[in-house]
Amino acid sequence: MKYFLFILAFVVYSPSFSQDNSEINYIFQKIESIQKDWKYFKLKDTIQVKIIQHNPALFLCGITASASMTIVQMENGKLIRVLDLCNLSDEYEVNQMIKILPFQNPDIHVSLPFDFRKNSNNKYESMTQNYDTSILDTTWGILIK
Repeated sequence: MKYFLFILAFVVYSPSFSQDNSEINYIFQKIESIQKDWKYFKLKDTIQVKIIQHNPALFLCGITASASMTIVQMENGKLIRVLDLCNLSDEYEVNQMIKILPFQNPDIHVSLPFDFRKNSNNKYESMTQNYDTSILDTTWGILIK
């Protein structure tokens, strides 16, 4: 999966080597349509949460930036999405309790680890589509084990 995500990131940020970009354009359009509904909010304090799903950042930040995308359950039961800039760690486990420190929304474009694969109809779909469209509350934070 990491290999696929790395290749996707490379293809996204590299010049095209073929004439047919329809699959890449389709994925970009899907990502844009997913993200447009997210409701961003700022954490006021450090919170304790339970990991539901964690996708590490695509690549180490440098010329461009990427962030991990983690679905967590808050103490009140609510599910939210937490974006953590440059977090390459894949050592988070489902149901693991961690803390989230507040973090400012970066003023740069940040790539997120969406995972698209072809379905039985040979169309690309998000492997996390249930969370992509059902968990809208999104914040920037720092994951602390």
